[in-house]
Amino acid sequence: MNKKNLVVVVLISIGFMLITPLFEAQQIRTSALVEANGAIIADHTVVNYIRLDMIPDENITNAKNTLHIAYEHTSHGSQISDGMAGLPTFKEGLNGTEGLYDFNNGGTGGALDFHDNFASGDLGNPDRETWATLTRDYLDDPANSDVNVVMWSWCGQVSSASESDIETYLNLMTELENDFPSVQFVYMTGHVNGDGLEGNTHARNEQ
Repeated sequence: MNKKNLVVVVLISIGFMLITPLFEAQQIRTSALVEANGAIIADHTVVNYIRLDMIPDENITNAKNTLHIAYEHTSHGSQISDGMAGLPTFKEGLNGTEGLYDFNNGGTGGALDFHDNFASGDLGNPDRETWATLTRDYLDDPANSDVNVVMWSWCGQVSSASESDIETYLNLMTELENDFPSVQFVYMTGHVNGDGLEGNTHARNEQ
């Protein structure tokens, strides 16, 4: 996707978090959104982009017309799709544009094309590698040739992961990026676990 128009939409935290498109002449920068070596890193506070109406409707519509997203998760990852489901009522109740945050599998009726639970399991279930095989099988299927964004969620496995486990995840992601250059692969860190900055979750997320 051309950086002058739309770089990527990131689904993060609880809800449908459309990260604002980056333009050559105007880039919104906050603690929630950081560019690093060409990547976009977003934390949970990116919800403010939606809550405070920081993204013009036309940019969201552009994203909906451009992106075809496949998302796989188990329990913890469902917070994203559950939040997405409540977003239209929330925003329209505040006089937001009707239908702007609608989504379905197929993108019909002007909605975002969002393939929720396109496979099975998560990044650590049933093991730490099956997700990559399932992704390849899905993207190799001609029926899914329009998919250009893929995101997998962890459940709680990052807290018990070793450095080698996370290296496996990162290496598999790199291989997918190399083999499917037209697809944006969204990385996810492990959720907060209460073990603080000195805990294993933080250390693994920082890899």
